[in-house]
Amino acid sequence: MPNKPKPWWTRPFRTARRDFVSEHKPRSAPDLEAFAREVKEGLHANTEWVMANLGCSPGLAHIVTFDTDKFEKLASLGDSDLLRDYIPHAKRHGVRVLAYINLHWFSYDFAAEHPGWEQLLADGEPYGRRNPLYGNGTTMCINSPWREWAFDLIREAAKTGIAGAFLDGPVVFPGACYCDSCRALFQRQTGSDAPPEEDWRSEVWKDWIEFREESMARFLREARTALRSVNPLGAIYLNGGSYHAGAWRVARDIQKLADCQDINGAEAFFHPSSGRHYLLASALLGKYLGARNRVSQVYTHHALGSWHYVPLPVNEMKLALAQTLAAGSNTWFAVWDRSMAHSREEALAGVEPNAFAERNSAYFTDTKCAARIGMLIGSAANRWYLSQRKELYVSPGSAEERDLIADLAPTAADAQHRKEVCDGLLNAATTGLFSALARSHLPVEVLWDADVTPDILSQYDALVLANVACLSAAQKRAIRDFVAAGGGLYADFESGMYDERSNKTDDAAWLELLGLKSPEGMFAPSRSEDYLAIVNNAPPFESYVVEQLLPRPVHILQVRARGDAFVPALVTVPLGKPYMAPQGNTDYPGLVLSAFGKGRVAYSPGALSSVFGELGMLQHQELIARMVRWVMKDAHPLRVRAPQSVYVEWRKKGRATDLIHLVNNSGDMHRPVGEFIPVRGIAIELARRKVSRVRSLRLEKDLRHTFHDGTVRFTLPLLEQYDVVVIE
Repeated sequence: MPNKPKPWWTRPFRTARRDFVSEHKPRSAPDLEAFAREVKEGLHANTEWVMANLGCSPGLAHIVTFDTDKFEKLASLGDSDLLRDYIPHAKRHGVRVLAYINLHWFSYDFAAEHPGWEQLLADGEPYGRRNPLYGNGTTMCINSPWREWAFDLIREAAKTGIAGAFLDGPVVFPGACYCDSCRALFQRQTGSDAPPEEDWRSEVWKDWIEFREESMARFLREARTALRSVNPLGAIYLNGGSYHAGAWRVARDIQKLADCQDINGAEAFFHPSSGRHYLLASALLGKYLGARNRVSQVYTHHALGSWHYVPLPVNEMKLALAQTLAAGSNTWFAVWDRSMAHSREEALAGVEPNAFAERNSAYFTDTKCAARIGMLIGSAANRWYLSQRKELYVSPGSAEERDLIADLAPTAADAQHRKEVCDGLLNAATTGLFSALARSHLPVEVLWDADVTPDILSQYDALVLANVACLSAAQKRAIRDFVAAGGGLYADFESGMYDERSNKTDDAAWLELLGLKSPEGMFAPSRSEDYLAIVNNAPPFESYVVEQLLPRPVHILQVRARGDAFVPALVTVPLGKPYMAPQGNTDYPGLVLSAFGKGRVAYSPGALSSVFGELGMLQHQELIARMVRWVMKDAHPLRVRAPQSVYVEWRKKGRATDLIHLVNNSGDMHRPVGEFIPVRGIAIELARRKVSRVRSLRLEKDLRHTFHDGTVRFTLPLLEQYDVVVIE
């Protein structure tokens, strides 16, 4: 019996979106042919989103662009059918068409025609009346009868011949939904009334959070059923589900939604709202969505944020797409049609990484992450983490000194902001740990909660936890067994101190694993004049000097180490004031290293990942990298000597081919990214049993290499922006 072909989305795909907003009109066959040709040859895409309904002001999602007797069609299209007319041209150029379906933005008039469909706040006011979407419009509830309207829309769109559907929404908005449908369903499922306000001490509130997320998963699962009732081979996916803590506010947990859809996708736009952009956002998002080789896509826009008709700098587009590809994810690139009249050159230049991937498609197909470090980004921690350490909620000030005024005055945080504090701490921890390892050229593979099993952990040399506070008993057992068998563990701050629903645990076995006897309390947060003092410079701290001071993490626990643990640093006596000489050391460890079975554990009582994510001090990056290399027994098989701004990914194709992706972030290092400074002479070593060829795909040349004692060594002469080195 022949093997069943794999679904199309399991092979690399590059998606384009050309947005006409509401400016749709009948198009001639030559125009449609030209659009399809530009998608394929100009944007180097092989899939395309085409709007099945409108996503524009004042919330016109009830108006469609294709022929159907069930929905109102856009009048300006006349007799033309946007989907059916375009699909043949796209197919001729090898482009699959997916329907963009807006399910989150509706007009007030549409809502008035369908009472009971809108999302309601606890006081009964519709969410979209108090918080108009994009300034004008409202939104519908996934548990109301509106859901059947949405499924009908998906089925009707599927009849046009699309290869799948992308759902922009629905969203369960913050503080919603308290409509009759939601209240009744929650009562039936839990026996409780919907809680009227946020209360993290209440188990009913936690049930409510899970109810909202499970409602979203059920909606998506039934949406896929609706699509496949017409097209059994169609793909469907939802916008949203990033690595950020706080996604519980909009019921978007990708770790719950992944089994209900075919592709995990989310945005990592270069948005100018704050003037800042996390430099590795596309890489980290791609790795999170694609954890353990799940199918993923990262969205990158040509537009300058909400100035949709002005382009991003070309190198910002290139950077986002290159990081996405290096992370093993699929690219998505959108342009506003009207902006193409004056910015076509920028758009076509910005998608150069797509062209590179297209030319070298064999090396982007059927590959998997080869990283030896697993980084857990826990869904439970992102949802539930609420520290019981009251000291955490006292602000240390910014420590910024301006006009001879130092901002150090502590201010107690309002109780209702405590969850926001914890969410912010987790977000900084995630980006901080990922950045510290990426800048140290230590590639990681992201793990989800479900991946913390003995079989999966055994595939790595080390596991790293950035304040992953909420772990189940089964996860802790798996981690203990992993370390006992010879694995390495890095963890910091409150990692594992709470169960999977953020209930405090007194887990002696977990404390023993971390090299601790007991936690005793917490120091007051500090951003000024408080330190970690090196007291023992044995490896991995041999390059430090005894009594050398390092900046103390802002938040740090008071713990006691096991008698057989190695304590290289102590916390200095807190001062709480600047311009004071240190007053000696406390007897509380600042770092704890220990052996456990055949493995090693490095634990930081301080929120080390968080402070690096927030403040970016090199000393904290070096501490993290040293401890991770130590728990790996300095046996990392890949070594790269390059500027820290060069992002490195290690992937494999089959058993015989290694792929080293290198993305050059060297340049402005902040928004706007105007140029990349070429990097020359990157030295790379990789442990391999046998090597026949080393080749740069960008330079299109074989690289001279040496092979000795199971290690191949070579130099990449030039990295301008993005390259992949193939080792066969």
